[in-house]
Parts: sequence; C-alpha cells; structure tokens
Amino acid sequence: MFVFPVLSCQGPAAALTSKALSNVLEKGRSLPEDLLERVNTALTTLAIGCQSALSVGEDPTVITTNNVNILAAVSDSDALANLTLSAPQTDYDTFNGLVASTVAVDATSVSGFGAVGVTVYQYTNNPNGQVTNSSQISVQTTTEDPSSLPALTLVLQNNEPIDYASSALPSVMAVRCFDYESSPYVRNVTCNNGLVVNLTCPAFSKGTYNVTCPGRARTPQCKTFDGTAFVVNPLCSVLSFDAY
Repeated sequence: MFVFPVLSCQGPAAALTSKALSNVLEKGRSLPEDLLERVNTALTTLAIGCQSALSVGEDPTVITTNNVNILAAVSDSDALANLTLSAPQTDYDTFNGLVASTVAVDATSVSGFGAVGVTVYQYTNNPNGQVTNSSQISVQTTTEDPSSLPALTLVLQNNEPIDYASSALPSVMAVRCFDYESSPYVRNVTCNNGLVVNLTCPAFSKGTYNVTCPGRARTPQCKTFDGTAFVVNPLCSVLSFDAY
C-alpha cells in the first residue's frame, strides 16, 4: 500500500511502480490468491494516485507493461458526453491490429458539475485463471459526490468471432413409447439442437407422441468478477452485440 498515492504516479515513480507490480503478476495463474489481492489493492491505489495527479481535461495517463496496462483520466460532467476511453494497448497490440475495448461514462448519471475520474486497467496474462470468450477490463470511477455512481457503457471484444445467428427455432419430434409397462415411465429425448427433454410415456399403452423441442438462442451475457468467478450481474445489461 502506498502512503502517498499521488506520488506513485508522478515522474519515474509511475514506471517503477507499475513495472514492480507487473513483475509480481509474471507468475500468472500460479500467483497465490492473497498476493494477487494485494496486487489488486496496489493497482487500485496507483489508479487513485494517477487520477489525483491529473487536472480536468488533461491528457490521460497511460502505463503499459508486460502483464497489466493502465489508463487514468479526469473529466468534468460537461465533457463526458463526448468522452470515450480506449483500454490501453501495447505497441505489439496496435501493430497486430487488435481492437481495444472502450469505456464511456453516461453524463446524465453524474450529479452536479464536479470532476469525474476514470481508470481502466487490463490484465494481459489472466492471473485469475478465468476462462472467458471476450476481453476483460476493470474500471474504477471517482466523483466529488460519493452518492453519484456514474453509469458506464463498455464495448468488449470477443476473443474469436461468435456466430450469434446460429439459433435454433422450436421444433417437433415424434417419439415412440413402445414399452408396455404397468406404470408411467420417462424417456429422455435429445433434440436436434442438443437440448434434452423428458417425455412421460403412459402406462399400459404403446404409441408415438409428439415432443416439442424448445428453441435456443445464443446471446451474450453481462458478467462481472465477484472475486471467485465471472457471474451474471443484474445491474448490467447487454445493449447490442455482433460477432466481434
């Protein structure tokens, strides 16, 4: 923990601090959980320091390392309407044409006319060991009014294109109940889309019955990390999506 957070992001201290944290993160998934938590705390403190060192409207502070990238910016509520921050990228990412995730703050969700600090940081080596099919970013905001929680719009990138159009419509299958039993029995039916439904065949009867297989739509979900895993967050919703 930094005693004076603002000093951690001034001059050469920013590069030294971020490099030290990156060196710890080099262990990746083998990093002990308690040590990773301390690194997260240090990154949060560093982010506060970077925000504190900036004036409203000043160019964002960008720090890139081998294992974590950080961007900090400070804006006023008037400028937020036209402000979109891109997650920091290394020269390697830019050279390879990787599309950066973006963060925008809804200006109408900020009360008053005070300053709003936004810090975006992104691990590049997945130290939590969580498997996802899209980019992962962390966002921290600060406002002069603690009761004002800015609404954020994040644009994440899929790791690989996803064919969301390959959804299956409901369908009907004919299933045979040809076992003559003294009591009803259940047959498991695998639909063409892979879903499994149950059919209860009647007692003392044989015949063919129609089973309705439900449709299945492939849609993205908005998940946040709860310290253990990524879980669906009821405070977050998907506004739009495409294959990328």
